Amino acid sequence: MSAPSKPNDDDLIRTPTANAALPGEIDRRTFIVAAATMTGVALISDARAMANEVEQPKKIVLTGIARAKGKAAGEAMVNRQRMGWAFNHVGNEDGIVLVPGADIQGKSIIGKIVVYPTVAGSTTGAISLYYKCKVSNHGPAAIICQQVHAIDISGAIAGEIPAVDSLDQDPITTIKTGDWVEIDAPKVGQKATVTITRKG
Repeated sequence: MSAPSKPNDDDLIRTPTANAALPGEIDRRTFIVAAATMTGVALISDARAMANEVEQPKKIVLTGIARAKGKAAGEAMVNRQRMGWAFNHVGNEDGIVLVPGADIQGKSIIGKIVVYPTVAGSTTGAISLYYKCKVSNHGPAAIICQQVHAIDISGAIAGEIPAVDSLDQDPITTIKTGDWVEIDAPKVGQKATVTITRKG
């Protein structure tokens, strides 16, 4: 009786070719491409989700008292020092802050929501605030103070811009320059809402 023949190495181990069929008759190259594509899509989706999470703006809603009524929206400009609206404090024809040492010295307040503690200067500030808002059109969109002085109240009412104070958080520390601020102050002496939107 003859001895059984020794199996050929090629019969024991066969290295599949690039085009060898996988279970379910899936071509190897197709499988690799599909897996890579699925992984890439997952990574892209994760990256987009993370980006959206990072870029989601932060909203802060404050309530206070309307001293001059109206609605306004604009970029915040915060000044930690007292300031007034007389022509030698803020230019009547260019809206540039002239007060030495002010945080916003040299900057334009045109169309801004200006945030500051309270007034400084004389009663001419009321006339100048009105002039900037209604005549030269170089005034702020609104004012927010820790306490709006009567001088600024009269100027804001005449200039038809909202003025708000007595907020439930200190506006000087809560609002940052560059924040987008929306004011809804429907009636003098009544509740006013200040919505702050901050990116990042």
